[in-house]
Amino acid sequence: MFKKKHYIYLPIIFCLILPVGLFSLRVPAPDKQNTRIIHSQVKEVLKGEGKNDIVLKLRGENMHLYLNRALEQISDLDSFRKELLNKKAKVYYIEHASLFDVFGKTRHVYRIDQNDRILYNEEL
Repeated sequence: MFKKKHYIYLPIIFCLILPVGLFSLRVPAPDKQNTRIIHSQVKEVLKGEGKNDIVLKLRGENMHLYLNRALEQISDLDSFRKELLNKKAKVYYIEHASLFDVFGKTRHVYRIDQNDRILYNEEL
């Protein structure tokens, strides 16, 4: 159990951890060091939990690839889904550490190509 004098340390610990957590929310701009590309078949295209987000799942991959606020660019999710579902695509995502995703299962997609055509390109 905590003694009363130990409770004074809780706000200090919180104030130290909060900035680190908020900093890890920031997604860096793509560059040669942090960009990863996956060539795979799209298994699912879903509406994400965030405002206007889309989530992709690829065959053979155990991660959630999210397109942040993509529905602001893509007017019709069903049409986008038909273009991608069960077809091969080249998905570009940013590899970065996050305090809120310690197992690295969620990736930020910034571009999707299919047959040398850009289907999605986030304005960063």
